[in-house]
Amino acid sequence: MGFDVTAAEDFESAIKIIEGPAPIDLLIADIGLRPGTPHGIAIGNMAQSKRIGLKVIYMSGAYDLTLTASYGDASAVLQKPFTAEELADVVTAIGLI
Repeated sequence: MGFDVTAAEDFESAIKIIEGPAPIDLLIADIGLRPGTPHGIAIGNMAQSKRIGLKVIYMSGAYDLTLTASYGDASAVLQKPFTAEELADVVTAIGLI
């Protein structure tokens, strides 16, 4: 789709990226991260407090997104598995294309 993508391997890496100087237009966060780390909604909430106006897409294959997404300010939610076309449709719908 022409976007530059920066991937974070874990919670700590995500925080470093969010707190860094590079521009971020969209955060896609998996709600269920490895045990012992904050979940994706915590990352999304923290990112939106640091970067006002940041759009966040939450995704999960294990959680009921209609319930869990209400704990964050999601631009959209995706139930895994999803296709690249479905992701593109959501990115378009939230106004990034």
